[in-house]
Amino acid sequence: MTHRASNQRGFTLVELLVVIGIIAILVGILLPTLQKARRAGNSAKCLSNLRQMGMAHNMYINDFKGFIVQPVQWDANFNPTSVFWFQRLSAYMNKKESRQGDFNSSSVSMVFKGCPEFEPMDNDGNGTPDSDKIGYGMSRRLRAPLSRTRYHYPGPNAAIPVTSPTGINGPASASEGPTSANYLAPWWKITQCGKSASRILFGDSRNTFLDPPTAGWDLNFALNAATSGDPARHGGKRNIQSKTEPGYSNIRANYLFLDGHAETLDAEAALEAINNPR
Repeated sequence: MTHRASNQRGFTLVELLVVIGIIAILVGILLPTLQKARRAGNSAKCLSNLRQMGMAHNMYINDFKGFIVQPVQWDANFNPTSVFWFQRLSAYMNKKESRQGDFNSSSVSMVFKGCPEFEPMDNDGNGTPDSDKIGYGMSRRLRAPLSRTRYHYPGPNAAIPVTSPTGINGPASASEGPTSANYLAPWWKITQCGKSASRILFGDSRNTFLDPPTAGWDLNFALNAATSGDPARHGGKRNIQSKTEPGYSNIRANYLFLDGHAETLDAEAALEAINNPR
């Protein structure tokens, strides 16, 4: 019996290294594209959440004869008695608005805590994610630029002294001012706000509210820093620490406007839509 010599041979080490190098180059080329696609998908999911929040808020307005949901309000039927805006609106999504539990275990609808780019926070350091930091915040300066007054907490103990600073805590108009040493903050109607197509109601935030100062955003993105807003959440540049950095113009976040539409905005456009809508 004769044996034929085989013409087959294995890869040489050099060939194997060349193949590995090519694969590494391809991965390096494709990875940024895949990351960009993932961020775009997450941003689309976030925008969808915001639009659903807008529909829930419209239902709330219809039920309460044109009044806007309170950022936080007093309710004797709750324990604790303070109720955040997203807990109230959650009832329109899943019929639940309980405040019990932390971020992960509370009954609040995932529409309100479902931004894929938000990481739950333990701002109070008790070892569990905060129940009031859901990834979205509510703007309380809904009558800017005519008034910088924040939408107040109306409750049995919410009497505000006449001496309160008028820029933030004072009455939004003379007709809502005090008749004695104190006054109770009134509920606001959607017709009092105006410019609904250019006025931000809800948006990406590391705090329960969305009240950036007129001077600019707090860009402290340190772990558990509960800053108002999160202007770089969807821009792919989370490490921007100053508006003078070259990448500042490229940071993006998502917002819902008072008329119900949602948009992705750069930091300066969002700042104007909160503090000086046109």
